Amino acid sequence: MFGLAQFEGNFVFLELKELNMLNREKLIETIKQLPENFPIDEVIERIILLDKIETGLQQSAKGQITPDEELDEKLPKWLA
Repeated sequence: MFGLAQFEGNFVFLELKELNMLNREKLIETIKQLPENFPIDEVIERIILLDKIETGLQQSAKGQITPDEELDEKLPKWLA
């Protein structure tokens, strides 16, 4: 099973069976995508984003999702 994530305008396919926690390979690939010089907060933000994507895909694989109908009810309250 694969998941689709968007990161900085690029779509990335992630294999769900690999999702346990952040691993060295994913972190290295994220760092390789950075420019030659970058502020430390940028790498921290990318690591946090990668972790959130991993967590969301794990939750989705476990069926821990919010149905569309429930989301339609809650979203206006969250955005108010």
